[in-house]
Amino acid sequence: MKIINSIDNSLIKDLVKLKESKYRKEKEQFLIEGFHLIEEAKKQNKLLMILITQDIANKIEDFSNIIIVNEQIIKKISATVNPQPIIGVCSFLDYSYEVDKNLVVMLDKIQDPTNLGNIIRSCVAFNVQTLYISNDSVDIYNDKVIRTSMGAIFHLNIIKTNLELVIASIKDKGFKVYGTVFKEANNRLRDVNFNNQVALLFGNEGKGINSHLWPLIDDNFYIPTSNGVESLNVANALTISLYEIMNQN
Repeated sequence: MKIINSIDNSLIKDLVKLKESKYRKEKEQFLIEGFHLIEEAKKQNKLLMILITQDIANKIEDFSNIIIVNEQIIKKISATVNPQPIIGVCSFLDYSYEVDKNLVVMLDKIQDPTNLGNIIRSCVAFNVQTLYISNDSVDIYNDKVIRTSMGAIFHLNIIKTNLELVIASIKDKGFKVYGTVFKEANNRLRDVNFNNQVALLFGNEGKGINSHLWPLIDDNFYIPTSNGVESLNVANALTISLYEIMNQN
């Protein structure tokens, strides 16, 4: 095991830079924190390095690239106020453009990293294999996305791309594209028959789906709420929609 005690060490300085999106893209690496995420990354062979304090180093087995550091270095690299004493460095996740047979989820300009993290968890929970997100959405390797996903990010095919191209491609394969709106759409969620190839498109937290995508949508639905609530959080709306689809199939 290697030991580093200085925050001015060149490796430590490089790892601190991974807290910024542009450096993550440049290195194609991202940071994770905590034992659970470390284990999930190991299972997927995405873990490159572990930084851990001396007192708990014996808790990590079957991994060669371990660096012993002090709490000051952990705090320097961590994105949290009270970090766990273990940080991992991971390579970017692999992805495949092979389209799922029956269900596709697309996100248009999602900005809140916590929303995206929760959406990733829901997709994994309800057997969605691939999640498409628009190029102007939040970075999937944002620390809040990683933490909120609770490890689910390692079990989902996530593709950041041009949604217009995706929609055209999946419609050629027989998918029906549904857009989600706040209220007064053509259908309530429970009245829609989801027994064929289905693609769901969810929009931005504040503005909904971009206008240039609406002509590409085949139909739409809404989730009824009480008069005191105008709309649901996008992550909650997606979870409810996926639950309804699961029940129907």
